Amino acid sequence: MRLYVDILTVDGISVYAGDGAPAFTATRGSIYSDRLTGDLWRNTSAGGIGTTWVSLGSGGSSSLTFGNGQVGTSTTPRYLEPGFNPELAPISETAEVVEFACIVDRLYVRHNDVGAAAEPIVYTLMIDGVATTLTCTVNANASGGSDLTHAVVVPAGSRASIRATKAGVLTASPTRIVASVRVTAT
Repeated sequence: MRLYVDILTVDGISVYAGDGAPAFTATRGSIYSDRLTGDLWRNTSAGGIGTTWVSLGSGGSSSLTFGNGQVGTSTTPRYLEPGFNPELAPISETAEVVEFACIVDRLYVRHNDVGAAAEPIVYTLMIDGVATTLTCTVNANASGGSDLTHAVVVPAGSRASIRATKAGVLTASPTRIVASVRVTAT
């Protein structure tokens, strides 16, 4: 097992990626993604830290999640950040590296606190800075939406991000916005 990176840590719980089954010490609740098989593992160590890992299943499916506190009200495109940042989504792309060749599909978007009016926001999966067919339009005053129709073939090492665009100025941005996609190894 070769540990590649501690991708994200929130309240002591970490997300890791590497090659082979996990055999390292981590905080209970931490998640590990095996780049070779696509399997996900969860640390279930007693006492809050240890080397006990349980497989969450095989088949090569996992997810990427992006989120921000808001997307602003102007027509300037914004990019949701990998994981979640409670701040305003940035205007420059912050991408997640896709570590294995895969198919990306099932885009879900959630506005945890809705905006004021029925003004559309289009969320688009970007691969290496290029828009894909995986998109979802959600009105600012709606709680969410999805694209369960489209799928995108993604080569290993590609950069994935979610872009939010608005045709017009919003009355108020929704807040605590989270988008996720399914990633299935090929």
